[in-house]
Amino acid sequence: MSVTAGTFLRLTDQGDGWFPLAPAGGIRGQVIATLPATDAGGPFYLLKLDAALERQEAAADTPSGLRLQIYDRLVVRSRWSGVPIDGPQSVSVLVFLVPEASVAPTSVQECLNLPVSAWAACIVEDTCA
Repeated sequence: MSVTAGTFLRLTDQGDGWFPLAPAGGIRGQVIATLPATDAGGPFYLLKLDAALERQEAAADTPSGLRLQIYDRLVVRSRWSGVPIDGPQSVSVLVFLVPEASVAPTSVQECLNLPVSAWAACIVEDTCA
């Protein structure tokens, strides 16, 4: 099964850096772009989330020191060199969040400049037909 534009992926908690405000069933998004890898790590997939993800983030200029950040897109990439995410089994992925108001990454370097926000288990939920 190939991961192309239109494919839906589901990300679930893998016990490391997950998002407290994420739905219990995980995060679901549709692939809107694929950025080919320039190394053995595999491609980066840009997803548009079905529902925006909200996070309270520190280091804000507010009385609480927190700010609400909304993410409507994210980038995933297999954590395991040479292991694609398009198989029938879940694969551990790196999750890079793309803030709602920012421009989506269009190159591998721009993806690598995003901070890794979590690790997740990723499985292909369905593909566009």
